[in-house]
Amino acid sequence: MLRDIFKCNYIPTLCVRPAEMRALEELPETDKDLLFPFILLSPWVGSNELKSSIDRLEKSYGSRTFILGIDRYYNHQSPKRQAQFDIISMLKGEDNFKEYYDFASDIEQAIPCAFLREDNYACLEIQIDRCLALGRGVVLSIDKNRSVISNNLTSLISQYDPKDIAVHIDGGWSKNEQIDALWYINVCKSIYSQNEKCAIVVSCSSFPKGFDNVEGVIDIPIGSRQLFNEVSGNFNNETIIYGDWASTKPRSDERGSQPRPRIDYALHDKWVISRKWTLGSKDNWDYDDAANNLIESEFWPSSINVWGEMRIQQTALGMAFSIENAPANVAARINVHLHQQTNFGGVIISTDDVWED
Repeated sequence: MLRDIFKCNYIPTLCVRPAEMRALEELPETDKDLLFPFILLSPWVGSNELKSSIDRLEKSYGSRTFILGIDRYYNHQSPKRQAQFDIISMLKGEDNFKEYYDFASDIEQAIPCAFLREDNYACLEIQIDRCLALGRGVVLSIDKNRSVISNNLTSLISQYDPKDIAVHIDGGWSKNEQIDALWYINVCKSIYSQNEKCAIVVSCSSFPKGFDNVEGVIDIPIGSRQLFNEVSGNFNNETIIYGDWASTKPRSDERGSQPRPRIDYALHDKWVISRKWTLGSKDNWDYDDAANNLIESEFWPSSINVWGEMRIQQTALGMAFSIENAPANVAARINVHLHQQTNFGGVIISTDDVWED
């Protein structure tokens, strides 16, 4: 049986990358208990075995149950280590994703996925049956950019008990969430027409790709939250669960210039960006300036609740373990974002966890 997904209100997509794993590791244990993450499997940094990625996840998340996907955006142009060759082979999906299934079957806390590639529903059905044989339930992974939706999907889903199956719909990165909403709504309607008790996760990535025009402290709406509101507003009693990429983006081959120092912060429905960059300016602007400007703004909370907020405060005070580079900023932002979305709609109280760096 699938973990009781009906009790979850947030399913973040997390890659096995240093910033995400550190952010997850530093979350309060109470938040981790509420999360049900969708983990995209890829090789851990420098590792030779894919199992090392699961080991790193366990360091961050303990033995809690998670959904195990595959990082379809993983760059595998020049593989050198066995873990890279393994993920490349797994991504091909040969023999109905048998290599993925064999890997997932050994990870007891992993809820396996069945992947819809194009319109290959025969392959999807074989995957579902394989996964259900493990007795953990299954999550159908639908990719807006790679899956072809037809009546075959609804007829297939109708064959299974909703306690055993859920659907995860992901659109990757998008800057037009409102336009995408119609596609999500139609997919949800199709599924619910045959199985109104099925749980559906609506997810996309919407964190901005550029900040060249940001001057000072500004707020940016969380597009994935807007998408969810638009989609879920079309349904009544059906179970639609919010998902996003935890304020990250899918891997990309794009290479940009070194990002200017900035501090990102997360609220329930918006991201806050503190940055100053005027072309030709001679001002010495660094992470501590960005942190101070953020803390002095209307967006900063009256009390500190999580590790990411502590890191920002340390940076503003010029203390040790402060944010001194872009990866550290990303880890702090993800940590705060996960906390905010896990507690969405409720009152965030100070955690009891003892914080250590």
